[in-house]
Amino acid sequence: MSERLRSLVFHESSATAKVNYAPLVIPGLLQTEAYASALITADIGQFNAPPAVDVRMRRQRILRDPRSPLDGTFYIHEQVLHLPVGGNRVMNEQLLQLVLLAEQPNISIRVVPTALGARSHFGRAFLVLHYRQHRPLGYQESGVLAMFIEDAELVQRFEWKLSRIAAVALGPEQSRELIANAADRYDRPDDPPTPAKDHPARECAI
Repeated sequence: MSERLRSLVFHESSATAKVNYAPLVIPGLLQTEAYASALITADIGQFNAPPAVDVRMRRQRILRDPRSPLDGTFYIHEQVLHLPVGGNRVMNEQLLQLVLLAEQPNISIRVVPTALGARSHFGRAFLVLHYRQHRPLGYQESGVLAMFIEDAELVQRFEWKLSRIAAVALGPEQSRELIANAADRYDRPDDPPTPAKDHPARECAI
């Protein structure tokens, strides 16, 4: 793992709550292995993907820790449901997993609807981690760069943006219904594959 990913795993594992906004892909902690593999392979190549997928799957243990599972709130843009990562079968399984995960008491998944138009645009993916004995920590990726944000004023801006997202996102039940309907649309044979090219290695962590 890179130092950046090691830091993210450490901060996640010691947090009590995580609030994540994802405008393009399913957040890493909610991904199925097949979805993560398709996404990571397209990003860093087939040779480098397996170890990165394994790390992502192990990161998810914090959501089901029997002693103190992480409280996770995940806001995903509706366009995420229509980006066919890995094909129809992979998307069907991934979205059905979201429906099941949303039933867990420590997990909330809410969809920002595309019908809002420009009001549904909140920029790049980011997250805020909360701790019992420390101030919240922000995290955002920008291309190959990533930033851990400790400055209280900057983290407050993230939390202000999250409050705006929460104000327009569908409720948990509406979101589950929308995700389930999207899963049904992927319940069909895969489309013919298209050639893929490997890209320079980089990570996609959140």
